[in-house]
Amino acid sequence: KTAVTGDIVMEPTVTYDGIEYTITSIADKAFENATNMTSFSMGGESLLTVGAKAFKDCHAATSIKLPSSVTSLGSESIETCGNLTEFVIPANCVTIGNSAFRYCDKIISIVIPDKVTTVGGWSFYNLNALTTVTIGSGVTSIGQEPFTGCNGLRTFICNAVTPPATSNINTSEPLTYTFSQDTYNQGKLIVPGGSVNAYKEVEGWKNFKNVIALTTTEFTVGNYRYEVTDFDKN
Repeated sequence: KTAVTGDIVMEPTVTYDGIEYTITSIADKAFENATNMTSFSMGGESLLTVGAKAFKDCHAATSIKLPSSVTSLGSESIETCGNLTEFVIPANCVTIGNSAFRYCDKIISIVIPDKVTTVGGWSFYNLNALTTVTIGSGVTSIGQEPFTGCNGLRTFICNAVTPPATSNINTSEPLTYTFSQDTYNQGKLIVPGGSVNAYKEVEGWKNFKNVIALTTTEFTVGNYRYEVTDFDKN
């Protein structure tokens, strides 16, 4: 790992003994503790999975860019990359593993795409700089304490019509601290217009003091169609 230095650009294919191979996964711990790697990027659309701890403890990395084809980010895959200021979750991602981004404490905002269905426990735990999160419409379940410790998180937009289920290791006990108390007390939860009451009634969400309806207006002017999104306090 110490030989991995500087900006790493990985091609989607590699040729060995005259045979071309397509890269579809990054193995568990592939770049773990690559402390001299300053960035990583990969093009193409062949990569599907990023293994557990694949980029864990890459402290010097300021940028990790993955292709949109990725469907799964493994547990602890990006954990403790303390110099990342942003990370674009691939558009085709379905699963975000446990502790995937834990302690990436310079990331300011996160957008979870619509195809994601599962967000693992502690996935964004203790992101001190995080202020804004947008969750797509496809998320159905969120693990234990995914946003606990994100004390600066003030805007949380959840586009799921049905509130995603929250969970605890002990499934007989409801999880009431999906977010930090600062977020519950001072933050805004913004949800689809017809879902405000549903969010106010379920564990993990009902603790928010400020739940706001998301409204969308569409109109056409000339040859262009516009969409305006607004937040109406409920």
